[in-house]
Amino acid sequence: MDVATGSLAQGPGIGVGIAAWIKAVGGRGRVYVVVGDGELDEGQVWEAVTHAATLKLNNLVAIVDWNGYHHDGSVKEVKA
Repeated sequence: MDVATGSLAQGPGIGVGIAAWIKAVGGRGRVYVVVGDGELDEGQVWEAVTHAATLKLNNLVAIVDWNGYHHDGSVKEVKA
C-alpha cells in the first residue's frame, strides 16, 4: 500500500502505525519508509523511531535518501 504522507516528517509515524498493526494481527508483511537526511532533524521522526524500538518492530525498514539537502538548503548550511 502506498501512503501519501503530506508534510515533512509524517511518514515515519505512519509507517510505525502500520507496522505495529501488522505485528498486532500476526501479519508477515514489511513496511518501508523513505526519509530524507534533512528530514531527520525533525523531532517527530525520532519520536517514531523510539516508539518503533519500544514496540520491537522488526518489520519496519527505513530507507534514507542521503542527498545532502534540507528544505532550507544544504544540510551543512542548515546545521551551521
